[in-house]
Amino acid sequence: MRRKRLLLVLPPVFVVLVIGAVVGGRHLWATSHYRAAVDAEKRHDFDAALSHLDRCLQIRPNDAANHLAAARVARRAGNFVRAEQSLAEYERRAGHTPDLTRERAALQVQRGEGEPSQENYLWAQIEAGDTDSVPLLEALAQACLQSYRLAGAMTCLEKLLALDPDNDAALVWRASVWEGVLKFPNALVDYRRAVELRPGNDAVRCRLADLLLFLSKTEEAAVEYDRVREHRPDDPAALLGLAHANRRQNNIDAARRHLDALLTVRPDDPAGLRERGLLAMDAGAYADAEASLRKAERADPFDQEICYNLGQCLEKLDRPAEAKPFFERAEALDRDSQELRALAVQIGKKPDDAGLRYQAGAICLRNGQKGEALRWWGGALQIDPLHRETHAALAAYYARHGQQKLAEEHGRFVRANPSAP
Repeated sequence: MRRKRLLLVLPPVFVVLVIGAVVGGRHLWATSHYRAAVDAEKRHDFDAALSHLDRCLQIRPNDAANHLAAARVARRAGNFVRAEQSLAEYERRAGHTPDLTRERAALQVQRGEGEPSQENYLWAQIEAGDTDSVPLLEALAQACLQSYRLAGAMTCLEKLLALDPDNDAALVWRASVWEGVLKFPNALVDYRRAVELRPGNDAVRCRLADLLLFLSKTEEAAVEYDRVREHRPDDPAALLGLAHANRRQNNIDAARRHLDALLTVRPDDPAGLRERGLLAMDAGAYADAEASLRKAERADPFDQEICYNLGQCLEKLDRPAEAKPFFERAEALDRDSQELRALAVQIGKKPDDAGLRYQAGAICLRNGQKGEALRWWGGALQIDPLHRETHAALAAYYARHGQQKLAEEHGRFVRANPSAP
């Protein structure tokens, strides 16, 4: 009888032990994923970090710290929708904390929607030795790049790379700043290092190859484009780059093969059509060249080189009257390009001059670069929220594009401030 009672008692004890082992195992599983997320974030592999955090949250859905980490990682990856969702989940569990204030400010700043006061707040956090200084500097650098504050971007990036020298994204951003101020050798160094750190980043490898091609390092550029095609045979940027490089090297058949592949994927690609037109011109097939160049011009009427090449082609066909307007448009586009470069130099010297940014935006809009115009004007209003000319330009722009609410918002400021600069 005693033996039977022991048997009756043992199963519940055994069940408790099993449950404890399962719970403990799940806890260890979640912890291992959290550590893996931390390691992945340090390597700047944000997709992997977010995947590990999601697995962690399956076990610990109410862990506020995990939601905050997911928000930060998603923001660094540029996944702003997920960052907002994770911040909302964090706030539900932790309330309004200093961490929430900081991360929400970083998100708004990185999206280009931050106020100067928020940027100042983030700088204060960094100067106070915030443990998240690198992610905060990334947000500030991107905000500066979006609004063409190149000096401010460089300040952020120099500090960021001093703290995290293997940050490949920061190296790419700094390379773009070097290109913006025409310091191409410096940009080349940063692109090379970024590719070395992340060899599988084909987009950055193409940017390196484009710069090599621009600097007439044609053979090196072709090698980099070929490496991209090992992973992505139909990559449009690599196909275009190889076509251009092969034409320069007089490898006409290879250039034509790459162009055919590109235009199969993107039949209306203006750069590809221009390249095909140039190949035809080199062969003396001017009628074929005209067909390709006219199609390229229809696809991008604001490309200076396309306009000039089309004018050249029409001259070769002994149609100077038709060529003249294309030469004139090419000259006007070139003047605007030179003026924009000169403005960029002036802005580098006077980063707080909103008027210069307004002028740059006007040039961009005149040349069909609507997104660039809005970025310049957004930067102007960040520097001087009362800049009347910029508000007037934005009111006109939004009215033309049917965004009446925004048009009225900027128009109301113009009417209320008739004497503002």
